[in-house]
Amino acid sequence: HDAKPIVIDEVVGQSLALLFVPHSPLAFLAAFVLFRGFDVWKPLGAREIQRLPGGWGVVADDVVAGLTACGAFHLGFRVLQRFGALAG
Repeated sequence: HDAKPIVIDEVVGQSLALLFVPHSPLAFLAAFVLFRGFDVWKPLGAREIQRLPGGWGVVADDVVAGLTACGAFHLGFRVLQRFGALAG
């Protein structure tokens, strides 16, 4: 279980989710929501990886969630661009 006063795992995960995200409040919000969703859902082996010893598992599951959120954001962003829903 995560120690409540320690938030480095959340900082690392959210930072990964924000990689190369356009600098706009809506994009930041979307990346945040995706990260929180994947952090709770624990896809792609995150549930298993959190069993690593010590604090490694606590951080590793947020790394998986952050990278998954980053990929999902950019995939969704490209799809929306492709179909003309977003400029650029």
